[in-house]
Amino acid sequence: MKNNYVARLRHWFVVALLLLAGSFAVNAAEKRSPSDGIKPPVPPVQLQVKVFKSALSTQCYNDGIPLDVMAEELKAAGVEFTCAQRAFDGMAYPAVCGAATGEINVFQIFAADLPTVKRLGYAEVSSLPEYQDRPCELTKVFKYDGSVQC
Repeated sequence: MKNNYVARLRHWFVVALLLLAGSFAVNAAEKRSPSDGIKPPVPPVQLQVKVFKSALSTQCYNDGIPLDVMAEELKAAGVEFTCAQRAFDGMAYPAVCGAATGEINVFQIFAADLPTVKRLGYAEVSSLPEYQDRPCELTKVFKYDGSVQC
């Protein structure tokens, strides 16, 4: 009978130790909880690239594709851009009515959208050897007054 009593005592002692160890484990896990002021990691900055497409404008005829038309094309394709500007490709063109002007529409997009814009006919401005980049903040907008040179 005495052995039975000792066996029960051991059993309850082991159960108490297990409950105490479990309590310590729960407390330790709660102390490491991310809700206690630990902030999740900040996502990496997305790389941006500038792409262009020819405006198809010709000298003397005030034609070509406006910047806002191409901007709508990109929006319709689901491409978000952070900058849009009219620029020149930096190449030399003969001064003849009907010749190209070298005007291009430039958009700054996220690099993840590069395959999409390439399917739409855009290319990276890095492919233009004479292109001179300028920051978007210095972009000026002009309205054509209707006058012609020729």
